[in-house]
Amino acid sequence: MKRLQTIIVLFSILCLAACDKDKNETEPTFVRKYWRETFSSNAVVPRTATDTLTASSFINLMTDRRFFYDVLVEPKFSGDEITGAALYKGNAASDGELLVDLKPQIKDRHVKGDILLTEDQAKELLEGSPVFFNIISKNAPQGLVRLQMDSPVTWAHDVKLTGSQMIPAVSTTTTGTLVLRQTANNVLHYQVKIANALGGDALTKASIYGGIIGSGSAETLPLVTAADGFNKAVSVANLSDLILTTIKQRPSSAVVHSTTYPNGIIGGNLR
Repeated sequence: MKRLQTIIVLFSILCLAACDKDKNETEPTFVRKYWRETFSSNAVVPRTATDTLTASSFINLMTDRRFFYDVLVEPKFSGDEITGAALYKGNAASDGELLVDLKPQIKDRHVKGDILLTEDQAKELLEGSPVFFNIISKNAPQGLVRLQMDSPVTWAHDVKLTGSQMIPAVSTTTTGTLVLRQTANNVLHYQVKIANALGGDALTKASIYGGIIGSGSAETLPLVTAADGFNKAVSVANLSDLILTTIKQRPSSAVVHSTTYPNGIIGGNLR
């Protein structure tokens, strides 16, 4: 009986020791999602004046929600200085909404670091929500290079929209930029950005037409159909090959219409 009691006591001690060991040991972490994509200055909204920069990357999201990143901007550049990096919610044509300031270690062209994400922040990345990684500099506060993390940008084009390009020309302070981005999942993202709009003249719509301005060509793709649709990023999937070919390769134009100028207040040729 005494021997049995001794065995029970020893077994209990072993169990307690095992439990304490389990409590003290840290669960191993693994890579839950990774990215090995290339950043590009072409993907910045709007595109930077220096649109030849790229950046190689090594990015991991671990099972404990820690986000590791190591990015090298190439080629070497002078007269500028990298100042920060952050993740933003938004599609490839979006100005973005801050998701997390990464507070990186910066050394010349090298940006690296790690940060513990919240559950909500990690969920955005894991579920493939529209999120982009933006690296900014002193001369390019809107973005030096950028990576769309849900699907990388494969084609980028910006079109300046002015009254002087209309036929006949329109004298107006209103200006704009049409931001066009296509991603690897074959989705077209766009935004019609407007600045200095004239008071008393409401913008009504914007469209892409299948010919240069003044050619009287038919509408290829309606972009904005109401006044509140300007300065908002839109994503459109399942566009026909004909529409995409027209936008990317053939003579075409973008025109913004208003109540005072129903035929177009500002516009620009895509090529």
